[in-house]
Amino acid sequence: MIAPMCSRRRSTVAVVVFAFAAAVPDVSAQVVAEGRVLVDRALIWRPDFAVPSAVARSGILLEVTGQSRQWYEVVIPESLGGRGERGVIARSQMQLLPESPEPPGKSLGGEPAPQSGTLPSAPPRSPADSRVRPAVSPKGFLAVNGIYQATSNSFSDGAALQANAEEGRFDTNYSVKSGRAFEIAGGVNLSNAFGIGVSVSRFSRTTPAHFVGSIPHPFFFGHSRAVASDVSGLKREELAVHAQGRSTMAVGKRLEMSLFGGPSFFSVRQDAVTDFTYTESYPYDQATFTNTTTSVEKASKIGFNGGADIAFFFKRQIGVGFTALVSKATMPIKSAGSGNVDVRVGGVQTGGGLRLRF
Repeated sequence: MIAPMCSRRRSTVAVVVFAFAAAVPDVSAQVVAEGRVLVDRALIWRPDFAVPSAVARSGILLEVTGQSRQWYEVVIPESLGGRGERGVIARSQMQLLPESPEPPGKSLGGEPAPQSGTLPSAPPRSPADSRVRPAVSPKGFLAVNGIYQATSNSFSDGAALQANAEEGRFDTNYSVKSGRAFEIAGGVNLSNAFGIGVSVSRFSRTTPAHFVGSIPHPFFFGHSRAVASDVSGLKREELAVHAQGRSTMAVGKRLEMSLFGGPSFFSVRQDAVTDFTYTESYPYDQATFTNTTTSVEKASKIGFNGGADIAFFFKRQIGVGFTALVSKATMPIKSAGSGNVDVRVGGVQTGGGLRLRF
């Protein structure tokens, strides 16, 4: 009786020990590689590098599942909109934690999987690097640009006239060519990736015009006399205020790219020909143009804008950049005759200048 009881006790102990061992997690299996992002607005790309998957702030921790000579493969956390999918971040934008194991080598970004010992040496991982440091992101930005408006917004206007009991007409073709403009923009960052801003631009240019008139004959019906002349001294001024939502991405430590767009408020002043004078003498077969009468026509309209900006910062707060903007609106101004004539404002603008962030 004693032997069977001892056997049963040994069996019970073995079962308990086995159950306890199964319940204890495999510590070695839970050790994962982790790294800390070193720059603000670091891009995490999709594995196929088609588009960015997320934008990470400086100081955030990411789980690292693989590495190549230029890239780390990471798990995109829920805080960045991820659901466990993988992404790729440049090695220069992240540093492994001191206690983190080396992630396995993988083929990333078209690079073959690295052989053992061929990976570039990582920066020293001091204990101070493992401390959580608050992300310091720029809260605002300012841009001052000299720009070139490449779009031509030429237009035509005309009116009928009554003379010698017959109807005549005059027309004016305005040449609004491309030219230089000035822009200043600023705004605030609501997060690492999104902000709001406003841009103000001014375009001013002389608008030479060609005038053509048809004046009825005082003696013969249907024998109008033609007059023509180039008109100088006319001017076009456009003022545009662009409200913009901005999405900003860091491309490395010094390069930053922004996409923006929104509604625009346009105001225009245009010198316009409203009438003309001429001289004639017997037998009145010819008329001679002498001068035009002009007025300043004003109008405003809501339009739209969209564009992109890329900036290089040689210091944290100071840099230079290139911008491209497309804006457009069509508005009516008072015609020389009855009613209105439509004129286009805005267009394609490109340029560059100073960039400040603070």
